[in-house]
Amino acid sequence: GQNPKRVLEPADLPWHSPLDPVDSIIGCCWSPDGTKVAVIARYGGGAGGLDVYVCNANGTGIFKAHSDTPEGGLSVSGAVKVTWHFDPPYRRNELDTQRLLFTSPYVSDRRYFAFFLDPPRRDDEIYFDNREIYDINAGPNGDVAWVEGGDLRVGNFDEVNGLTAGTVVAPGISAPAGPAWSPDGERLVFSGDPGGGTRLYRVEPGGVNLVPLTDGGTALEASW
Repeated sequence: GQNPKRVLEPADLPWHSPLDPVDSIIGCCWSPDGTKVAVIARYGGGAGGLDVYVCNANGTGIFKAHSDTPEGGLSVSGAVKVTWHFDPPYRRNELDTQRLLFTSPYVSDRRYFAFFLDPPRRDDEIYFDNREIYDINAGPNGDVAWVEGGDLRVGNFDEVNGLTAGTVVAPGISAPAGPAWSPDGERLVFSGDPGGGTRLYRVEPGGVNLVPLTDGGTALEASW
C-alpha cells in the first residue's frame, strides 16, 4: 500500500468546451495490452455531461475518444461503463479495429455507443438505440458480457447490428452486476442477489458451472 502514483486528475484532461472544464473522473478501464487506459470524465457538475478519454498508462498522451458532441449525447448516470473492444482473434500486440463500447442507459436515452480508436476512423462514433445496457465488459476473446433486463448476458458486437441478443448465463440470480472476465476468457465473475445479501459468483460464458464464491454479507466489484 505504499508509494501510490497519481495517473490523472480532472485538471489534466482537456476541457469539454471553453466554459466546461472536467470536474471529476468517474470510471476507467485498461486496454487489453495494458499500455493504455480509457477514462470516463464528467463536466458541468451533476447537470452536465460526460466525455471519454484515452491516455497512456502513465497519464501521458491524452486524447478524447469522440467528437465534442456525439449524436445523442453522453448522459451523467451512475450506471455508465466503458470497455475496450476489438475484432477477434485476440493478438496481444496486434489488436484489429479497436473500439470503446460505452453505455448510457438512462430511460430517456436507452442507447450505447462505439468509439473508434484506430486511424483513419479515430474519433468516429456510432450509437444504438432502445436497449438499456448496463455494466458492459469485453473479454479477451472478443465476447462481451453485459446486464440487460435484469439478466447477465454474453454475446458479440459488430458495427452493423451492435450487440446480439446474447445468452442469459445466470438465470435465477437477481440484480447481477459487475461482470469481469478471467484472463483466458473462459469464466466470468459477477455479483448478484440470491435473496438476502449480495454475493459473488463464477460462471462459464455458456451459462454452465455457476458457482457461489461468497456466502453472506455484501460482495461487489470483483476483478481477476
